[in-house]
Amino acid sequence: MAPTMKTTIALALIAIAMATTWPSTAGAQSPGPVTVRVPREVYEQPVSLPERPEVKTVGEALEYLSILVNGQPCGTISFVDEAARNPDGDAIGQVRADDDGCNRPGATISFVGPHTPALAQTFVLERGREYVLASLVPEPPSTGPSPSAPDVGTGLDTGAEPHRLWLLMLAFGFAAGTWVLLKRRNS
Repeated sequence: MAPTMKTTIALALIAIAMATTWPSTAGAQSPGPVTVRVPREVYEQPVSLPERPEVKTVGEALEYLSILVNGQPCGTISFVDEAARNPDGDAIGQVRADDDGCNRPGATISFVGPHTPALAQTFVLERGREYVLASLVPEPPSTGPSPSAPDVGTGLDTGAEPHRLWLLMLAFGFAAGTWVLLKRRNS
């Protein structure tokens, strides 16, 4: 028994309604982790420290950076642990996801090392983003924290809710295809 035109239209309208109102599973999940990447060319800059002659690069001098969110320790970026690097050799650190204080949108992400004051570059936390720490320059000692708006950096939004346009297009395609098949069958 072939479906009637009314049945086809009803099914298409149901599919369209589901595509535009169905709850998104991505919205129920938390966005991806907040990641900070330090490019290899940034931490492999040569350095000469008379008090530490074995140190050859900025990364070796720093060893690691603590990732602070509103002043609270929330992660680490290691420059000496090769397991904490991506395939390009960039140092990668993540903000802990298990602590709500570390994932508060709008919080300030800053960095401090064991041998350095806070770095000048900061970010405003957005969940699911990757931030690129392009400078390891510390804040000038006389100014303290900058009163200006922090640099939000360049990031990839990995936690965005997927767009449901493809579901809508699928529903229209289904309706149009069914309509064409019914037209051909009735001809």
